[in-house]
Amino acid sequence: MAIAERLAGREPPKFRFKTRGHLALLGGRSGVAEIGNRTITGFPAWLLWHAYYLARIPSWRNRIRLALDWLLAGLTGRETGQLRLGTGSGATRDG
Repeated sequence: MAIAERLAGREPPKFRFKTRGHLALLGGRSGVAEIGNRTITGFPAWLLWHAYYLARIPSWRNRIRLALDWLLAGLTGRETGQLRLGTGSGATRDG
């Protein structure tokens, strides 16, 4: 928009940044979120971080895959995103 305004010979509007808030994971299913003047801590903030992260992924296929990876990690107690469950003697690359 600023480029189009300049090309038309007009002064573009001043850029103004307004934060949507801050989210952070703290580990052990705990987090902190600051949205506006509200602060959320603990497990609800952890869930909010994961929900926001999933919402920002552009592909439904990748969203579902990541959610399943997180579910498996929660059930097994370890990260399973790189675990290969197929048969064969060598490592394969997903395409």
